Amino acid sequence: MLESHAGRFHDALATLGGVAAAATATRKTETLLEIVAGHRDKVLVFSRYRATLDEIEQSLAARGLSCALLHGGLDAEKKREALASFAATPACCSPRTWAPRD
Repeated sequence: MLESHAGRFHDALATLGGVAAAATATRKTETLLEIVAGHRDKVLVFSRYRATLDEIEQSLAARGLSCALLHGGLDAEKKREALASFAATPACCSPRTWAPRD
């Protein structure tokens, strides 16, 4: 019986994971992008979760905007590359580059 419950739990968790993976940018991400689009200067965004950073990166890329990710999973060389990329980019985005959806 315990194995039956574990199997159903696993199936439900897999289904939930699939739904989460298929989800588009959340409202929080959309709001963040609206804020970022209003700045001409570089913007730093902090997140507790790497999955959130991945979502933000994908949302920016979908709008043709660049970003540099820096997180604890990067080795020293990748961190240096991310910092150099951020330093070398004149501005992360421009309000003329992207306009929020209605």
